[in-house]
Amino acid sequence: MINNFKTYTLNNGLTIYFYIDKKKHSTFVNLTTKFGGFTKYCTIDDKKYELPDGLAHLLEHYVVEANSLGRYTEILWQHNMNTNASTGYHHTSYYFYTTNNLEFGIDILLRSCYSPVFKKELLEEVKKPIYQEIKMYDDNKFTAFNKKQYENIFTNHSFRSIGGSIEDLKQIDIKLLKLVYESFYHPSNQILIVAGNFNYKKVLKQIKNIYQQLDFPKHKLILLSPNEPKEVACKRSSIKLPTTKEYIEIAYKLDLSHFSKEELLKLDFYLHYLMKMNFGTPSTAYKNSLKQKLFDDGFTTEIAYFNQLGILSIGSYTNHPSKLEKIIINTIKNLEFNKNMFELYLKQSLTEVSVRPDSIHSMIKPFLDNVILFEYPTFDSIEYIKTWNFKDFKTLISRLDFSNYSTCIMQKDKK
Repeated sequence: MINNFKTYTLNNGLTIYFYIDKKKHSTFVNLTTKFGGFTKYCTIDDKKYELPDGLAHLLEHYVVEANSLGRYTEILWQHNMNTNASTGYHHTSYYFYTTNNLEFGIDILLRSCYSPVFKKELLEEVKKPIYQEIKMYDDNKFTAFNKKQYENIFTNHSFRSIGGSIEDLKQIDIKLLKLVYESFYHPSNQILIVAGNFNYKKVLKQIKNIYQQLDFPKHKLILLSPNEPKEVACKRSSIKLPTTKEYIEIAYKLDLSHFSKEELLKLDFYLHYLMKMNFGTPSTAYKNSLKQKLFDDGFTTEIAYFNQLGILSIGSYTNHPSKLEKIIINTIKNLEFNKNMFELYLKQSLTEVSVRPDSIHSMIKPFLDNVILFEYPTFDSIEYIKTWNFKDFKTLISRLDFSNYSTCIMQKDKK
């Protein structure tokens, strides 16, 4: 348990997390809304909606650029504050770092985020640079490849990208944008984090005063999850793209519905251990692939979470995709569990966690992930990680079903 960690909930439902470290010179403030690119299905005031891709990202830009105070990032930059906003799969965050004028920064951030001015002409202006951003992303071959993979993975969920397409953005009008903002950007669907060197009582009083002066429309919001099957939608596909070398990726669709919130947090660490153990440079799969000259750079692995699903992806550039595919599939079917390597990775985790207090960002980012991804508001602690063991690692991994996967190959477009 972190002694300098406090939680406070306002009457409007906003949860505030305070992490106090008087040894720091700066303070980090982050307002996070539980609305991201993967948030697609809901009812608002008893009416069903399937939200277009790119809506959360567009709303992020709109809140920053089209509020009553003006572009708040420029205001904070002028006061030497490092500030930005970002949209992920599951949330949107607005944040800043500062070494002074903390109260000013909090006032500007909150009043900006809660005062967007909804006008049709403003929306069209905000859309213009995003159209250019989408075009740049579309020039990246992995944008098309990732969309293809999501088509392969999801049967009933229409999510394809956080940014969406130009067609997605064109269908978003000011009425929908305003309704979604009022529904999702309610304090009861948000968290506020203040971390670093600050006066707890003074900052809490300021935040409470700000929210007492704000009015929030109340909509009846219910998030919906489509009945997504455990099986992938497509077992195998390919896409032709301008690439000098073919790329293969196998995505495993993992059912996580039978794990507790605490187990999911632990499993996240364990899956990273498992991937390094079986596809890292010391692994048999890596050595065999290198010996057969199947790749030059090794394997890339990634784990993403979507509701009660985990998507585990393993890929590599290769001139022999069919051979590399067999190695990946056989490796997953016959996973290696190496106790010495587990102990090594456990020590690495302990070292990583032990140095996190040196950086506010290193403390808060994994904490925010725990809150958003696993609904488990806790810091990763040395004491907790020390309770993990090799037997538990094997037991938890054995509860995963790796039989549902999809292979996607990026082929050379000869045109």
